[in-house]
Amino acid sequence: MKILVTGGAGYIGGTVAGLLSETGHKPVIFDNFSHGKRDLLPRGVAFVEGELGDRAGLERLFESATADGEPFEAVMHFAALIEAGESMVRPETFFRNNTASTLSLLEAMLAKGPRRMVFSSRSEEHTSELQSLRH
Repeated sequence: MKILVTGGAGYIGGTVAGLLSETGHKPVIFDNFSHGKRDLLPRGVAFVEGELGDRAGLERLFESATADGEPFEAVMHFAALIEAGESMVRPETFFRNNTASTLSLLEAMLAKGPRRMVFSSRSEEHTSELQSLRH
């Protein structure tokens, strides 16, 4: 299955893309490196540098894959900004990326792309809750 992995240059997205590749899928990482790092890109996984808010660019990516006979079958979306403290200082940046840019991705998917999405909305663990379950 060919899967677009947004935020794939981050820890979670890169890990997922690597596991997808190891299990026979064809992940394609889409990232702008605003918070990701090149060294987190898994070896052998295709990469496209781009902006999540660029709906036209995303549509071209979906169209190109379809024209090449290998359309994307799903999107795994890990490109959210997650720093709570920074979100209080720059709420407009977080709104633009996490809401408006995600909307651009969804619109591009509806127009030219796959109809399946995995949306990662959290990155933290609540260890106190986990620990209380163990006792």
